[in-house]
Amino acid sequence: MTTMTDILIIGQGLAGTHLAYQALNQNKSILIIDNKHHHSSSLIAGGLINPIKGKRLVPLWKEHEELEKALYYYKYIESIIEIKIIRSIQQVRKLQTKETLNYYSKKKNLAPYTPYLNKEENHHHYPELKNTPQPLIKVDHSYQVDTHTLLKNSQRYFQEKKILINESFHHDKLTISDSHIEYNDIKARNIIFCEGHQATQNPLWKNLNWENAKGNVLTFQTKYLKNNFYNLGKWIAPTPDKQFKCGSTTEWDWRSSLCSKENYDTLTEFLSTTLSQKYTVTAINSGIRPILKDRTPIATHHPDHKNVWILNGLGSHGCFLAPLISEKLLKKL
Repeated sequence: MTTMTDILIIGQGLAGTHLAYQALNQNKSILIIDNKHHHSSSLIAGGLINPIKGKRLVPLWKEHEELEKALYYYKYIESIIEIKIIRSIQQVRKLQTKETLNYYSKKKNLAPYTPYLNKEENHHHYPELKNTPQPLIKVDHSYQVDTHTLLKNSQRYFQEKKILINESFHHDKLTISDSHIEYNDIKARNIIFCEGHQATQNPLWKNLNWENAKGNVLTFQTKYLKNNFYNLGKWIAPTPDKQFKCGSTTEWDWRSSLCSKENYDTLTEFLSTTLSQKYTVTAINSGIRPILKDRTPIATHHPDHKNVWILNGLGSHGCFLAPLISEKLLKKL
């Protein structure tokens, strides 16, 4: 007789991974199906949790407690997989436009912003960067998540617990009833799709207005950069193996999952005009992420099936949003 599982999770990217840990922490039984798709955007992300976002310098969180909660969940995962996946990092940001500089001038001394926005930096403090007319500032309370380490070590942990099935999910084999779903020999009270860009091929969500964006990230070596997160129009982030990543370019109309020469040249030109010293490119990777036309994350059940859920579209702030939205979704089950 098949045992009933509480939750079947489809996809073990950033969203599916957080959802799995939190469900296990609540003593829910789970199974995960993941096909190890190599073009997940989570694997190549810079991993920045940025307290101040966008050209208008808007706070990422409404309350500081939201940051504390996100950090708690990352520390909880660290305690399970016994490896560090998040750290505080100094963010160096260039104020790219007059509009952003004006917002900075208005907000830097206001209470909601003073914990994050520092005074303008002297370019001489950053000899690793070529001098530019745009001012630099430090952004405090920034964090970097090592998404690759998180996902790969979580995969190992889930495999050891025998709750991860490495195969493609076939939607035509899914049967949905009011009380549960069935898939092959699996029965579950709920199914949650965390498929990333593969959600665009899911017939259950065909009415959602998806776009698939391909992002391209370079990995390079240099002796001269500090262990900062450089937010300079494009970003430069340190990696655990003492290299750096640079990203990203975005392609909307693409046919190949590989980075085009045009986008490769865009990234190398950025590095050449930004860094004051030599660098060596060691890899180029591309990742695909789904984006809803309104750019809003989605965490809801299917209109016709209350036990069929989706968690997707977390976007560039996924490292911050994934633990918080996973918590909210689980409360709805």
